[in-house]
Amino acid sequence: MRSPDRYLSLWPERDVIETTLDAVFDVNGWDLAKTVRLIAKGNATAIEWLRSPIIYSGDPDFRDRLLTLALAVADRASVGRHYRYVALQQRSSAPSLKRFFYVLRPAAALRWLAVHPDEAVPPSVLARGIRCGGRLLPRILKQSPVHSRFSSDGDGPANVGGW
Repeated sequence: MRSPDRYLSLWPERDVIETTLDAVFDVNGWDLAKTVRLIAKGNATAIEWLRSPIIYSGDPDFRDRLLTLALAVADRASVGRHYRYVALQQRSSAPSLKRFFYVLRPAAALRWLAVHPDEAVPPSVLARGIRCGGRLLPRILKQSPVHSRFSSDGDGPANVGGW
């Protein structure tokens, strides 16, 4: 965490935390100030990270309080626009398995929002309840362990179960 003096600089530092993808770690995040700004603007990714069942370390009380704030300020329309934008951004490159999963998550979230008009933020785990043509998507869910094997540049096969 940065010292308070570093937040007062006229030349702000980079507010994104990233590591290079490798076989073990895919670590990304934002500085706390940026996280709060993104949450206030409806960036659902920040809320998803707060709800993630995967936690490497942290302060559970702080995380719970930040999640409470996020859910209190979440605007349904902004969250919906965020998911739509995330899905549409995947059209900019060639189809791949990883891109398919990057579209599946926001599509499921948008579907959940359509079915739950009184809620502003979808639950973190949507995949179990996704229906397509009246069927659950077990073929896609079986592929989910494969998702992490592909680098973010989209390498890998684009065909998933004939899609």
